[in-house]
Parts: sequence; C-alpha cells; structure tokens
Amino acid sequence: MAQVNITLSQEEVLQVLAGNRDEAFKYLAERILNQIMLVESAEQLGAERHERTSERHDYRNGSRERVLNTRIGTLELELPRHRNQPFHTMLFDNYQRSEASLIATMVQMVIDGVSTRKVSNVVEKLCGTSFSKSGISELCKKLDAEIEAFKTRPLDMVDAPFLMVDATYFKARENHKIVSKAFMVALVIKTDGTREIAGFDIFDKEDDVSWRAFFKDLKSRGLTNVDMVISDAHKSILNAVVHTYSNAAWQRCQVHFVRNILNYTPAKYQAGLKVELRNIIFLFFRILMIMKPKMPFRK
Repeated sequence: MAQVNITLSQEEVLQVLAGNRDEAFKYLAERILNQIMLVESAEQLGAERHERTSERHDYRNGSRERVLNTRIGTLELELPRHRNQPFHTMLFDNYQRSEASLIATMVQMVIDGVSTRKVSNVVEKLCGTSFSKSGISELCKKLDAEIEAFKTRPLDMVDAPFLMVDATYFKARENHKIVSKAFMVALVIKTDGTREIAGFDIFDKEDDVSWRAFFKDLKSRGLTNVDMVISDAHKSILNAVVHTYSNAAWQRCQVHFVRNILNYTPAKYQAGLKVELRNIIFLFFRILMIMKPKMPFRK
C-alpha cells in the first residue's frame, strides 16, 4: 500500500490544541481518513492527480459527502468518485454509515442487558447521533445466525459426566402481547473441572414435554455419557431425567441445598458455615469425578 502523508500547518496545529479536545480529535480523524481514501483512489486508478501514465485504469470524477458515525462523533468525509468503476474503500462497506466498533459496542451493550432505549440515549450523548430502538434491534438480529449455530452445534463431550440444568422466566412480546417464557439452560462439568454451556432453549413453560424435548436435544447432539444430573426439585425435570438419562443419578442443586441449611442457621454463624459447606461440596464433586459412579436414578 502507498504511504499516507498527513500535513498540518502551524496555524492548524495551534487551532487544534487551543480548541475543544473532542472537536480536535474529530478534525484530525477527518483529515486522516480523507487522506487515506485519496491514497486508495490513486491505487485503484493507477495514477496520482494530473499524472500521465500507461498504468491508469480510470479517471477521477469529483467527490461526494459521506458521514460516518464513530465513537468520537459524526465525521464528514469526502468520498472520491471514479468515472467508470466505483470507488472502494476499507473504511466502511457499502451503505454502512457507522463505525464497526461502534456497532459492536452497541450490540454488546444489548447482550449485557442494557435496553435498546438506553443504548440509543447513550450513543446520542456520546457521539452526537441518534439510533432508533428498532435500528439497534435490527443490528442485534445479525447475531441470530451465530447464536443458532452455537445452540445446535454437535456436542463432543465424552468426558462430561455432570450435567446442571435450570430455568428462568422472562417477559417477551408475542402476537402483540406480553407473555412469560421459560429460558432453559444446560451446563456440563468435565472431568478436568472445566465448565461449558451445552445448550439452551425457550419454551412456553416448564412441563414434562418441554424438559423432555430439551434433554432429548442434548442427547441427540452427543451429550450421552451423563453420570449425574444436578437441578432443583422440579417434578418435570425429574421425570425428564428418568426418560432420557435413566442410568444417571440425580443431585439437588447445591445452591438450593445451601440456602435451605442457612435458613435454619443463626445469623452469626452463616458466613462461616457457608464457606464450610462449599468446601464439602467441592470435595464431594472431586471424589465423584474420580470414581464416576453408576448409581441408579432416584429422587
């Protein structure tokens, strides 16, 4: 790639240093990006401005204004135009009006639980440009393919004897109504102590049908060598374990187990007892991982 040279006069430097810092960064970014596009244009044309050469492929045809939304504000750029072949730049794809890092940041905020309304407000205050809630939702839809690929991936987990499952409820809009949905998630614990999310799915409610379907999906994708299932005492989970992992033992969730014990413990002893219980449970699982018991299922 050709070398990019950015030249600032003394007056421009003093003006940048004396002014607002954010505006200074925007000014410098505009100068740098415009210069980069000029270099890209020259490479694609095969000639500099007013240069006569046999390697020229096309001719310049002016420029057009193009805005780019970034984390330091909206930049006003001069996009070169070519007479025959369209100009291509590495700065942004066709029809993309925002910096890729800004888009990734907005999507990550939504993943971390920030509402689309709050994301829109934050971006408008920081960057001086607005994004609609629906626009942010559309950006997040690009993650659907990646999420589906992770959700349906094959599970090569022959060394994952422990399976932990749980469900939580959240509100969702469906057919113009707000309804409650059950989000089910499965976590496996491998023999080396590492943990991995094996699967997740959304159902209307926790019942025998939904839990059986959830377990059957895990098993069909390769999670077959399960020695113990850990969960709360929901009856539908217990029934699903019997039908899907009939040779596995069942253990009540340690969080609920510890919580029940601490409810009957005087307040001054709770902190110390909580640590001791966790140590006992950790030792118990280490012994199980070594022995890998084949105990019959029991409630």
